[in-house]
Amino acid sequence: MNDQTKLSSNVTVRQYRDMVQGVKKDEIADFLEERFQERYIKPFSSSQIKHGFSMMSIACLMIESLESFRQGWSNSNSKSALAFCYFLDRSSRFDTLRSFHQEFYKHVRCGLLHQAETTGGWKINRKEASLFNPVTKTLNATKFFKALEEELSELNIELKKSDWNSSLWKNMREKMKYICKQAEA
Repeated sequence: MNDQTKLSSNVTVRQYRDMVQGVKKDEIADFLEERFQERYIKPFSSSQIKHGFSMMSIACLMIESLESFRQGWSNSNSKSALAFCYFLDRSSRFDTLRSFHQEFYKHVRCGLLHQAETTGGWKINRKEASLFNPVTKTLNATKFFKALEEELSELNIELKKSDWNSSLWKNMREKMKYICKQAEA
């Protein structure tokens, strides 16, 4: 087993476990935000070359991952559609998509993942005036990504304010237990 595997640029499996042992909520919350920033957000913020399709593909990965943390799921293989339902229903930043979560999942997430394109008349650009135009079924990838980054920051704050024994923290630790196990394999 390798407890020196990096979970983010600054945190190894061993360091994470030490933080849990010491109940260092703020450090763990910051580590989780760092992990998501490095894997999903920063590659687009530091690049001159951006494309809405790749941004939305990564955004879909991030939504599933964030929801897996919130729910304590070891993986989302059989719960992928449910992850999008939970995420879009909970977030006020994506309220225009709330009644479209099934369509979003099918035509954006699954379309991008399985067909390398959106389906069902859905479109992605970076010029749409709003995050989502329900009439034209057009998503603004830049605004979507920005809202997702704000969700991540809000989760960091929520973790820092929540009790260590809350369901949110229990679920986060359960997901991290699985990640650590995979990292050491």
